[in-house]
Amino acid sequence: MIWSLNARPMPGIQFKTNRPVMIFPYDGIALEASWNEYLMGNDRFVADTRLHYKYLKLIYTSPREDIALKFGFHHAAQWAGDSPTNGSQPNNFKSYIKMFFGGGFANQLGMYEFSFQRSLKDNWDLNLTYNYMFETLQGGQLSNLPDGRYSVFLDSRTDRRLVNGVLYEFYYTRNQNILANSNFQNEDYFNHAIYQSGWTNQRRIIGLPFFDYDEKQDAVIGNKFVAHHIGLSGQFFNYFETYPYQLLLSYIYKDGRHGTYYTPSREVFAGMFSLGI
Repeated sequence: MIWSLNARPMPGIQFKTNRPVMIFPYDGIALEASWNEYLMGNDRFVADTRLHYKYLKLIYTSPREDIALKFGFHHAAQWAGDSPTNGSQPNNFKSYIKMFFGGGFANQLGMYEFSFQRSLKDNWDLNLTYNYMFETLQGGQLSNLPDGRYSVFLDSRTDRRLVNGVLYEFYYTRNQNILANSNFQNEDYFNHAIYQSGWTNQRRIIGLPFFDYDEKQDAVIGNKFVAHHIGLSGQFFNYFETYPYQLLLSYIYKDGRHGTYYTPSREVFAGMFSLGI
């Protein structure tokens, strides 16, 4: 939800586990982790912005290995750089440590991830996932609920099927902390007062492309929406050849932003079909 294939990759360095690392083998508990540092370049409001990204995931696997539970925390932050209105932003080691632990001067973005996986009959796996995103301390205390991504995915461990994958995702971002009872602070997903290009790279949204970016304003102008997304994958095949296909369909109802609404609201339908020959 916060990092998709919608934008170009950034130059940087990454350290990560290439498989779950068992910390309590007899209890089936493992960890996955990643630590990343990127350069975002000059084609943005704050030139030479740096991007820090990390995640930590705790995984439990049942003794029969047919059930897996996962809880993850993702953290991203834009920091440093040279702003035309606010000057050079803090960029020393002390500032990095403050940013690393969620310091307030950077453009912070967080996400919780909960998932359940169950092995089914006939080589199928069922995956249920919920992603919750936030940009403030209050949002990190779940005040943005029910915002997030709700996902159901049926995945076949056998590729040679007419249908080997079925996906349904529901996205909701219309709260953004407005239901909190006091001291309202609009999360305004993917935007920031100092880092005004927001959660973008090379004029493209880094995260879910259902968010709307405007090049003239160099800002995210639409982050309040409801969306349904369906995906199918499989293979057409005969004795000699296989032809993999993928079908994606999306419907998005967009409101704009809190305080800057679309008039009228927008309905967007999108689709894609690919076939490998």
